[in-house]
Amino acid sequence: MATRTYEIKGKYTDGTDYTAGTFTVSDGTNGTNGTNGKDALVYPNVIQTAAPTVGAMKVLVSTDFNRTPVINDEFIGVCQYETNKSFIAVWRVQLVSKENVTCNIVNYVITTGATGQKGADGTNGLDALTTIFIPTLTTGDTGEIVTFETDSFNRYPEIGDRFYCPVNLPNNRSGIATFGVTEVDSTNTTTTLLLYTETTGKTGAAGQQGKGIASVQVVEV
Repeated sequence: MATRTYEIKGKYTDGTDYTAGTFTVSDGTNGTNGTNGKDALVYPNVIQTAAPTVGAMKVLVSTDFNRTPVINDEFIGVCQYETNKSFIAVWRVQLVSKENVTCNIVNYVITTGATGQKGADGTNGLDALTTIFIPTLTTGDTGEIVTFETDSFNRYPEIGDRFYCPVNLPNNRSGIATFGVTEVDSTNTTTTLLLYTETTGKTGAAGQQGKGIASVQVVEV
């Protein structure tokens, strides 16, 4: 136990100092520790509710909290209302009745941002207004360089554009191909074949040979 010594000093009326003596005191013993306070009240779920107003009431379930709520407990709640709108609120417990916990909003902050301005309209997709003939091509082929007339599209092509185009091949074959634009001038648009799929069906099996009339004769009956 620690001790402290104090000295009594002062001044006489004539201004001289005096010392009246000293005394010693000891520190008192430590008091007992206080009881632990309650854990902060936590509600881990999103609270579905109407548009927020101070004082608005909501009944929650006590078992959803981290501990049993008591009246005047306050907690932070993440809340959602209408479609994809949200706010954060301080809620205060007003009543606890069995599993029902009645709370009200003390204050809140809207966390849903305002809707941004409409963005600029995108460019229409590039469409080829023609078909093209390629002498040799099979399903899965890529890399072939193909030139189109620049005015054969729905708009002026840009490098990096991609588009579909019907393809004709020898022997009445056909398919659909994806092309990517690599060069453009006022006359020609150079493209690279990105993917080709043949759409011509396979020739069916030959039918059986038909029977014809070989001869005719008239017979008395």
